[in-house]
Amino acid sequence: MSTAPALKKIAVIGGAFDPIHFGHLRLALELQEELLLSEVRFVPLNQAVHKYQPHAGSHHRLAMLKLALIGQQAKNWLADDCEIQRGGPSYMVDTLRELRAEVKEASLLLCLGYDAVCHLDTWKEWRQLLDLAHLVIISRPGYQLPFSGEVAQVLNERKQVKKDRLFAEKAGSVYEFKMTALNISSTKIRHLMESGLSAKYLLPDAVMDYIQAHHLYNRPGEKRPS
Repeated sequence: MSTAPALKKIAVIGGAFDPIHFGHLRLALELQEELLLSEVRFVPLNQAVHKYQPHAGSHHRLAMLKLALIGQQAKNWLADDCEIQRGGPSYMVDTLRELRAEVKEASLLLCLGYDAVCHLDTWKEWRQLLDLAHLVIISRPGYQLPFSGEVAQVLNERKQVKKDRLFAEKAGSVYEFKMTALNISSTKIRHLMESGLSAKYLLPDAVMDYIQAHHLYNRPGEKRPS
Protein backbone atom coordinates (compact mmCIF):
# COMPACT_ATOMS: atom_id res chain seq x y z
CA MET A 1 0.00 0.00 0.00
CA SER A 2 1.44 3.37 -1.00
CA THR A 3 1.61 6.14 1.57
CA ALA A 4 0.87 9.80 0.99
CA PRO A 5 3.98 11.91 0.43
CA ALA A 6 5.17 13.97 3.38
CA LEU A 7 3.88 17.50 3.43
CA LYS A 8 6.31 20.29 2.67
CA LYS A 9 6.97 22.26 5.89
CA ILE A 10 7.24 26.03 5.53
CA ALA A 11 7.87 28.33 8.49
CA VAL A 12 6.76 31.96 8.34
CA ILE A 13 8.68 34.45 10.48
CA GLY A 14 7.17 37.92 10.26
CA GLY A 15 8.31 41.18 11.80
CA ALA A 16 9.73 44.61 11.20
CA PHE A 17 13.35 43.38 10.96
CA ASP A 18 14.41 46.88 11.95
CA PRO A 19 17.15 45.63 11.69
CA ILE A 20 17.41 41.85 11.29
CA HIS A 21 19.89 40.33 13.75
CA PHE A 22 21.41 37.06 14.89
CA GLY A 23 18.44 36.32 17.15
CA HIS A 24 16.21 36.07 14.08
CA LEU A 25 18.71 33.89 12.25
CA ARG A 26 19.32 31.63 15.23
CA LEU A 27 15.56 31.10 15.60
CA ALA A 28 15.30 30.05 11.96
CA LEU A 29 18.20 27.62 12.33
CA GLU A 30 16.88 25.97 15.50
CA LEU A 31 13.38 25.69 14.06
CA GLN A 32 14.67 24.13 10.88
CA GLU A 33 16.80 21.58 12.71
CA GLU A 34 14.13 20.71 15.27
CA LEU A 35 11.15 20.48 12.90
CA LEU A 36 12.98 19.45 9.71
CA LEU A 37 11.63 22.41 7.79
CA SER A 38 11.67 22.51 4.01
CA GLU A 39 11.74 26.29 3.89
CA VAL A 40 11.81 29.41 6.07
CA ARG A 41 10.21 32.62 4.85
CA PHE A 42 11.13 35.92 6.50
CA VAL A 43 8.29 38.39 5.88
CA PRO A 44 9.09 42.04 6.67
CA LEU A 45 5.98 44.07 7.43
CA ASN A 46 5.09 47.14 5.45
CA GLN A 47 3.08 49.14 7.99
CA ALA A 48 2.75 48.12 11.63
CA VAL A 49 -0.71 47.81 13.16
CA HIS A 50 -0.06 47.08 16.85
CA LYS A 51 3.44 48.47 17.38
CA TYR A 52 5.50 51.53 16.53
CA GLN A 53 6.17 52.17 12.87
CA PRO A 54 9.60 50.92 11.76
CA HIS A 55 12.44 53.43 11.90
CA ALA A 56 13.92 52.32 8.58
CA GLY A 57 11.91 52.37 5.35
CA SER A 58 10.61 49.12 3.94
CA HIS A 59 13.14 49.15 1.07
CA HIS A 60 16.01 49.41 3.56
CA ARG A 61 14.67 46.67 5.82
CA LEU A 62 14.16 44.35 2.85
CA ALA A 63 17.68 45.10 1.60
CA MET A 64 19.16 44.30 5.03
CA LEU A 65 17.18 41.07 5.18
CA LYS A 66 18.48 39.98 1.80
CA LEU A 67 22.04 40.75 2.87
CA ALA A 68 21.60 38.65 6.02
CA LEU A 69 20.37 35.70 3.96
CA ILE A 70 23.26 35.64 1.51
CA GLY A 71 24.81 32.18 1.60
CA GLN A 72 21.69 30.54 3.03
CA GLN A 73 20.30 29.23 -0.26
CA ALA A 74 20.98 25.62 0.74
CA LYS A 75 18.73 26.09 3.77
CA ASN A 76 15.92 27.54 1.62
CA TRP A 77 15.72 30.72 3.67
CA LEU A 78 13.83 33.32 1.66
CA ALA A 79 13.03 37.02 1.96
CA ASP A 80 9.34 37.34 1.09
CA ASP A 81 8.27 40.91 0.31
CA CYS A 82 4.54 40.15 -0.11
CA GLU A 83 3.47 42.57 2.66
CA ILE A 84 5.60 45.36 1.24
CA GLN A 85 4.24 44.72 -2.25
CA ARG A 86 0.68 44.63 -0.92
CA GLY A 87 1.14 48.01 0.75
CA GLY A 88 -0.90 49.52 3.56
CA PRO A 89 -1.24 47.99 7.03
CA SER A 90 0.25 44.50 7.32
CA TYR A 91 -2.17 41.80 8.46
CA MET A 92 -0.81 38.28 8.87
CA VAL A 93 -4.11 36.65 7.96
CA ASP A 94 -3.86 38.24 4.49
CA THR A 95 -0.26 37.10 4.16
CA LEU A 96 -1.14 33.52 5.06
CA ARG A 97 -4.00 33.53 2.55
CA GLU A 98 -1.60 34.61 -0.18
CA LEU A 99 0.92 31.98 0.81
CA ARG A 100 -1.72 29.27 1.11
CA ALA A 101 -2.91 30.07 -2.43
CA GLU A 102 0.69 29.67 -3.60
CA VAL A 103 1.49 26.44 -1.74
CA LYS A 104 -1.80 24.60 -1.36
CA GLU A 105 -0.35 21.25 -0.30
CA ALA A 106 2.07 22.33 2.41
CA SER A 107 2.15 22.55 6.16
CA LEU A 108 2.50 26.20 7.12
CA LEU A 109 3.92 27.20 10.49
CA LEU A 110 3.36 30.74 11.71
CA CYS A 111 6.04 31.55 14.31
CA LEU A 112 4.95 33.93 17.06
CA GLY A 113 6.55 35.12 20.28
CA TYR A 114 4.74 34.87 23.60
CA ASP A 115 4.19 38.63 23.64
CA ALA A 116 2.35 38.49 20.30
CA VAL A 117 0.26 35.50 21.38
CA CYS A 118 -0.90 37.31 24.52
CA HIS A 119 -2.50 39.95 22.30
CA LEU A 120 -3.61 37.62 19.54
CA ASP A 121 -7.28 38.49 19.98
CA THR A 122 -6.52 42.02 18.76
CA TRP A 123 -5.31 40.73 15.40
CA LYS A 124 -7.47 40.84 12.30
CA GLU A 125 -9.49 37.62 11.98
CA TRP A 126 -7.20 35.93 14.49
CA ARG A 127 -9.21 32.71 14.63
CA GLN A 128 -8.68 32.25 10.89
CA LEU A 129 -4.92 31.98 11.42
CA LEU A 130 -5.32 28.38 12.57
CA ASP A 131 -7.39 27.55 9.50
CA LEU A 132 -4.42 28.59 7.39
CA ALA A 133 -1.40 27.49 9.44
CA HIS A 134 -0.12 25.86 12.60
CA LEU A 135 1.00 28.27 15.33
CA VAL A 136 4.52 27.76 16.65
CA ILE A 137 4.87 29.74 19.86
CA ILE A 138 8.43 30.82 20.62
CA SER A 139 9.22 30.98 24.32
CA ARG A 140 10.59 34.27 25.63
CA PRO A 141 11.90 35.09 29.12
CA GLY A 142 9.41 37.11 31.15
CA TYR A 143 6.31 36.08 29.19
CA GLN A 144 3.64 33.49 29.91
CA LEU A 145 0.77 32.30 27.82
CA PRO A 146 -2.67 33.61 28.82
CA PHE A 147 -4.46 31.48 31.43
CA SER A 148 -7.99 32.58 30.62
CA GLY A 149 -10.06 34.10 27.83
CA GLU A 150 -10.72 33.15 24.23
CA VAL A 151 -7.07 32.92 23.20
CA ALA A 152 -6.21 30.62 26.11
CA GLN A 153 -9.16 28.38 25.28
CA VAL A 154 -8.14 28.06 21.63
CA LEU A 155 -4.50 27.41 22.48
CA ASN A 156 -5.40 24.69 24.95
CA GLU A 157 -7.80 23.03 22.51
CA ARG A 158 -5.27 23.01 19.67
CA LYS A 159 -2.07 22.34 21.60
CA GLN A 160 0.07 19.53 20.17
CA VAL A 161 2.88 18.14 22.30
CA LYS A 162 4.32 15.57 19.88
CA LYS A 163 6.08 17.29 17.01
CA ASP A 164 5.83 14.14 14.85
CA ARG A 165 2.07 14.51 14.86
CA LEU A 166 2.18 18.24 14.20
CA PHE A 167 2.41 17.71 10.45
CA ALA A 168 -0.38 15.21 10.01
CA GLU A 169 -2.46 18.19 8.81
CA LYS A 170 -1.65 21.36 6.89
CA ALA A 171 -2.86 23.68 9.67
CA GLY A 172 -4.74 23.87 12.93
CA SER A 173 -2.32 22.91 15.74
CA VAL A 174 -0.41 24.87 18.37
CA TYR A 175 3.15 23.89 19.26
CA GLU A 176 5.46 25.49 21.84
CA PHE A 177 9.11 25.81 20.89
CA LYS A 178 11.92 26.70 23.29
CA MET A 179 14.85 28.37 21.58
CA THR A 180 18.23 29.40 22.90
CA ALA A 181 17.78 32.61 24.88
CA LEU A 182 19.77 35.41 23.23
CA ASN A 183 19.71 38.89 24.71
CA ILE A 184 19.50 40.55 21.30
CA SER A 185 16.76 42.81 20.00
CA SER A 186 16.36 45.29 17.19
CA THR A 187 15.54 47.95 19.79
CA LYS A 188 18.81 47.32 21.61
CA ILE A 189 20.77 47.52 18.36
CA ARG A 190 19.13 50.81 17.38
CA HIS A 191 19.80 52.31 20.81
CA LEU A 192 23.46 51.32 20.63
CA MET A 193 23.92 52.85 17.21
CA GLU A 194 21.97 55.99 18.12
CA SER A 195 24.35 56.36 21.06
CA GLY A 196 27.40 56.03 18.84
CA LEU A 197 28.24 52.56 20.21
CA SER A 198 29.02 49.44 18.21
CA ALA A 199 26.46 46.69 17.53
CA LYS A 200 29.13 44.35 16.18
CA TYR A 201 28.52 40.63 16.88
CA LEU A 202 24.79 41.27 17.33
CA LEU A 203 24.00 41.21 13.62
CA PRO A 204 25.74 40.22 10.39
CA ASP A 205 28.60 42.48 9.35
CA ALA A 206 27.00 43.08 5.95
CA VAL A 207 23.87 44.41 7.66
CA MET A 208 25.87 46.67 9.97
CA ASP A 209 27.84 48.00 7.01
CA TYR A 210 24.57 48.77 5.20
CA ILE A 211 23.19 50.61 8.25
CA GLN A 212 26.30 52.73 8.51
CA ALA A 213 26.46 53.42 4.78
CA HIS A 214 22.85 54.63 4.74
CA HIS A 215 22.88 56.31 8.18
CA LEU A 216 19.70 54.47 9.15
CA TYR A 217 19.78 54.78 12.93
CA ASN A 218 21.14 58.22 13.58
CA ARG A 219 21.67 59.94 16.89
CA PRO A 220 18.67 61.96 18.17
CA GLY A 221 18.42 65.27 16.36
CA GLU A 222 20.17 64.07 13.22
CA LYS A 223 18.14 63.87 10.05
CA ARG A 224 16.86 60.38 9.34
CA PRO A 225 16.98 59.22 5.72
CA SER A 226 13.78 58.31 3.86
